[in-house]
Amino acid sequence: MNQNHVFVIGSGPAGVAAAFSLVKQGVEVTMIDVGEESEPQRRDTVDELYAAEFERWNPKAVEKLRAGMSADTAGIPQKLVYGSDYPYRDLGQIGRLETSGVECLMSGAKGGLSNAWGANLMPYHGRDIDDWCVDAGDLSRAYAQVASFIPVSAGPDDLEEWFPLHGATKGMLQPSSQAVSLVETLRKNREALRANGIIAGYSRLAVQTNPTDANPRGCVYCGLCMYGCPYRLIYSSASTVEELKASPNFKYITGVVVEKLRESDTGVEVLGKRVGSGEPVAFAGKRVYVACGAIATTKLLLESLGAYGSKVLLRDRHYFLLPMMHYAASTGVIEERLHTLGQAYLEVFDAALSRRTIQLQFYTYNDLYLQAMRKKFGPFAAFSDPIMPHLLGRLSIVMGYLHSDDSSALAISLEAGAKGNTLRIEPVPSERPRQLMDAIVRKLWKLRGLVRAVPVKFMMQSAKPGKSYHYGGTFPMKTDPGRFECDSLGRPSGFRRVHAVDATVLPSIASTTVVFTAMANAFRIASRHGALE
Repeated sequence: MNQNHVFVIGSGPAGVAAAFSLVKQGVEVTMIDVGEESEPQRRDTVDELYAAEFERWNPKAVEKLRAGMSADTAGIPQKLVYGSDYPYRDLGQIGRLETSGVECLMSGAKGGLSNAWGANLMPYHGRDIDDWCVDAGDLSRAYAQVASFIPVSAGPDDLEEWFPLHGATKGMLQPSSQAVSLVETLRKNREALRANGIIAGYSRLAVQTNPTDANPRGCVYCGLCMYGCPYRLIYSSASTVEELKASPNFKYITGVVVEKLRESDTGVEVLGKRVGSGEPVAFAGKRVYVACGAIATTKLLLESLGAYGSKVLLRDRHYFLLPMMHYAASTGVIEERLHTLGQAYLEVFDAALSRRTIQLQFYTYNDLYLQAMRKKFGPFAAFSDPIMPHLLGRLSIVMGYLHSDDSSALAISLEAGAKGNTLRIEPVPSERPRQLMDAIVRKLWKLRGLVRAVPVKFMMQSAKPGKSYHYGGTFPMKTDPGRFECDSLGRPSGFRRVHAVDATVLPSIASTTVVFTAMANAFRIASRHGALE
């Protein structure tokens, strides 16, 4: 066994952050992954569009990217990527699964769910993690390290007071006309909004805005963000895997589902099976960093500990949709050249509502809104077309998120069985999300003159537990970890050489997006590797 050889399991954002840190230290790293990719014909379609200037894109190729996506007033049933569901396929990594009353995902894709995310990139505020055992300074430095190797679209604004940029940005995407109008209004009324516990600004996104040596394309505001960027500008950790493969001390193994970890005094044995054939495989190394995604990592740790029948709590970040109708209509939104990711944030901290931050992400027009509104009008859709531009020019959709302290949770257990083990996931409901959502609507109604928009409460949609897909904390980091807890380096009680580095170990899930913090924490843990040997 090579004394300096380690394994990283999983190629999602946390996995590549840990691998990047380790490779930077000169450690020999093997990443083990299921590694599913989209169909070759879909990759060919993207390659065709990537090779062409925007003005010369083949309309038939564009329609292939849009194929299969639908929306109604309840949202998007499933977000496809370039028309494919490959990030969500079960290739054996899920196994026997029983769920009821929850929504959750486990990805076997190269890059994990970062292939399908909304690219929102915000750190955690100190008040949302004041009970963590992690040094805030270490986490801040790790944010800056992560921002050095992923694209960040952001600019200086009022949000910096609560959420530092953590390093130089690489330009900012041009906001939509609706977003400009909204943010200008919010800035004009900033002092009154601050007095009510609200700070606002443009979104921060993991998107390449300008050409680089690695990708000589820049955003052309084609409006296809929700379908998959033809110029591959929205960050996926799969791109970092490709960068790491250029290093002589990095190896990438695909087509493997890891099922169990077995630790000894000198190292760790990784046991799994080949995708498709089910052929058993085994690897041995000095140390293992686990980043399979919160649910899959939980399953792997429970299996490795032999903890059958015990329940662990998966902490969720409750998600809801709230339409907003703005006083003034922006003109020409249907024809506007724009990006369709999150456009602006309202960060709400009102101690009368919660001791934690509430995040409201504003999404302005995209073509799925038009589809959803036409479905809403049903047989009268044709008669609504004349008023549709005016209606859509006033409409934005708020994606609201609550801290896990204010959310329902999910209970996970691994049940042993003669025909194989079963992972069971069920809700741990709470009335708190509904109470807080109602309070948020009342607050927005009260401040409608400052925001110059009104919430449309009767169309508000509250998601099932897990629907945000931002969850974790089943093995939370603690100063003095007990059973089903980790130390500050992600080592579950009972392990010395196994480190969980994804959201599984976060003690709580804040309302701001989890990816940046999961990556920073993974980088922080991996950066201590040398001190452990």
